[in-house]
Amino acid sequence: MPIMYSIDSELGLTLVRWHGVVTAEEFLAHTHKLSTDSHWPPSQCLHLTDIRTATLDESLDEDILLKVAEMYSFHPKVRSFKVAILASVTLDKAMLFQRLVESYMWVIVFYNFSTACMWLDISEDKTDRTLTSLVPH
Repeated sequence: MPIMYSIDSELGLTLVRWHGVVTAEEFLAHTHKLSTDSHWPPSQCLHLTDIRTATLDESLDEDILLKVAEMYSFHPKVRSFKVAILASVTLDKAMLFQRLVESYMWVIVFYNFSTACMWLDISEDKTDRTLTSLVPH
């Protein structure tokens, strides 16, 4: 699966890694899986999604981003979420998603890993190790 995640209950942090080609179907499946995980969201509602090594399939369009945004809008803790999205060539879609959820969720798109970690107040080293472990082998 090109989208993998890890929940650190101690830190109250969810780390998500997108890798390779990601389709709309995979994004919807990931969103459903995450939202039905009994450990999610962790206590601090911190969330970092790294999409820097992903290629977004053309099926992952504005309609799909809107659908996912609407799925999150119904979560009871959504106003507590603090989300960092790390993007590079996928920056335009990440920024679009940020705009779609900005009325009810705190999301900032970052180009720089260190800045994203600083904003979430999380360890760069530990976060990098976990994100690296989330790449399928």
